[in-house]
Amino acid sequence: MRAAGRTPLARALVACASGRAPSGALAVGGPSTVLRVRRLSGRGNSAVLSAAAYLAAAAVLVVPTVALAVPWLTQLQRLFIA
Repeated sequence: MRAAGRTPLARALVACASGRAPSGALAVGGPSTVLRVRRLSGRGNSAVLSAAAYLAAAAVLVVPTVALAVPWLTQLQRLFIA
């Protein structure tokens, strides 16, 4: 989308939706195509919302890792010091 823009992408989606596709094809046609074209024509997300989503994704990865790694590392340090 960044190289060509929204209009060519919307045209390509409509062309894919109008063609025949096997029943197992993933989201090639149907009503979801119209929703995707409407999303492309609308306003993009705000920078604050994007930053919040990235921070939440990072927290999902970092918090459990730290919660598991810190106790393990402190116990390992106690074993080597003693």
